[in-house]
Amino acid sequence: MSGRKSRDKGATWEREVARLLTSITGFECSRRLRQYQVGGSDIETELPLAIECKTGYRISVKGALDQASKGAETGEMPFVWVKQNNKGKGPSRYIVIKEEYFLPMLISHLRKWLIEVAEIEREFVDGDLN
Repeated sequence: MSGRKSRDKGATWEREVARLLTSITGFECSRRLRQYQVGGSDIETELPLAIECKTGYRISVKGALDQASKGAETGEMPFVWVKQNNKGKGPSRYIVIKEEYFLPMLISHLRKWLIEVAEIEREFVDGDLN
């Protein structure tokens, strides 16, 4: 793929990620223009995130995650939002995040789940289930 086509494909993916984040969070997110000159992540937002967007057939996940980490400001969580093209199978989309950021989110999620389970058990034991 030519340099221009590759850049256009990357820019389209960045805009798609920005629109999705805006719709999910309610916070304005947009593609960062001139990122190559000023640094930072691919997506501009008030959220504490440093997002690198990558699309293509062969993506260096480690390189992209290093890039996101370098572009992250203090307090921002770096991650990579990937759309990997698979010939004839459509794209696979995934998010890559360092373990140091993932584990606290997992623990928080599991704690909330355990609280919900305990409440259901309490209602069952007390006979309050409808």
